[in-house]
Amino acid sequence: MPLASVVVASTGADREDRVALIPAVALAVPVVLAFLVLGAFVIAEAAGARPFAVAPDANVAEATAFGDAGQALAFIASGQDPNHRWTVRQDLVDSRGALNLTAIQAAILARRPELVELLLRHGARADDPEGLACLAQAVGKGAELLPSVFGATNTDHYHGPPIGGREALAQCGFPFD
Repeated sequence: MPLASVVVASTGADREDRVALIPAVALAVPVVLAFLVLGAFVIAEAAGARPFAVAPDANVAEATAFGDAGQALAFIASGQDPNHRWTVRQDLVDSRGALNLTAIQAAILARRPELVELLLRHGARADDPEGLACLAQAVGKGAELLPSVFGATNTDHYHGPPIGGREALAQCGFPFD
């Protein structure tokens, strides 16, 4: 009988060791995994890969849509025309595809009324005042961007629920190819 009690005692001690080991492993595994992920991220950044970085703005309209006023002004200062229709990446202005927009159109579709006035002070023109007023009202920014900002009459240019992207452009008569 003494042999059986030794085996039972040995098994009980192993269980106690195993039970004490489980919380330590449960705490260590996430820390080790986080360290490995962080290390991989640092190595990728050092190698030039930017897996989680947003691509830099390509033009004045993209900078405006992203809300980067400084970059938009830098593009204008470097010679980009804010009245030219520039390609704006997908999803920056409520669109499932890229759109060709002026900087003012991009600012309105991105719901950034403060940038519209900045652009108007730095060379952008409201070539279609009623269309821009319609666009501002269509995206729900008519109270912040009154039609008079664009040189249009202060009347309702859009009736309906707020819309955005291609639908707003089409409703207000703008091409969006």
